[in-house]
Amino acid sequence: MLSDYEPSCPHCGGLVTRRLWILSLWTCARCDWRGFSPSWGGRIIYLDPRRTYECPECGNYVKPKLETTVYDVDDHKAFKEQSCPRCHRPLPHELKPLPESLSFKQGQAEGSLKPGRLQNFLNVAGSTAAKSTLAIVGLVAGNWLLGNLYKIAYPWFYVGFPPVLFGLSLLVWLRARNRIKLYAYLLLLSISWIVSLSIGNITGGFVQAVGGLLPFYSNPYVLAYWIDYFVILVLLVFVQTRISAMIAQSRVGLNTIR
Repeated sequence: MLSDYEPSCPHCGGLVTRRLWILSLWTCARCDWRGFSPSWGGRIIYLDPRRTYECPECGNYVKPKLETTVYDVDDHKAFKEQSCPRCHRPLPHELKPLPESLSFKQGQAEGSLKPGRLQNFLNVAGSTAAKSTLAIVGLVAGNWLLGNLYKIAYPWFYVGFPPVLFGLSLLVWLRARNRIKLYAYLLLLSISWIVSLSIGNITGGFVQAVGGLLPFYSNPYVLAYWIDYFVILVLLVFVQTRISAMIAQSRVGLNTIR
């Protein structure tokens, strides 16, 4: 029988710990996985699974992969080692990773850096073309959208939305922290869409206000009305610029989504 089993992460194989015996979640220090059921058949990993290494057996440039080397039939436990996915030989613990430039070229040659469908969708949804399209929709149909908001179950939808959003955020923070970047990106994307629609709607209202009140341009109240519209529009554009910058920062680290 095997001995010295260490609880490990079921996703990356890293060592997991918890603060309060059975009253808290297991936490992985490498990939931020949290859960109640660790992989008791794993062991502490020595090589970074995100880096590329040269296998000393087959000479291929690979990323370490946890593979079962020994299985304990009595306790139903699997002993895993970081191995080469090509030749399936265990990799030395002291193996040095390849330089970043060489790893990037190798990844390009193997096509491992091609974005997946979800990544492509997120890139398109956060692009300038998507925001411009939503602004045009707000310009053309903004009044119609606002006029039909009363059809939503009021007030239960608006009163219940903040607790639901808070509960969902708390659930992601506790149970799916490894996806928190994706969750934050989707929140920023939703806010960006709403701001784009608002920009289009405010622009349409500003054009109508200028065209309808143009004969009374000398009236100070009309000028103040125009200035208010313009200031709101400028603030919305500024907010959209800041959100776009935050989306660009949040997009970093999402290139591994498939």
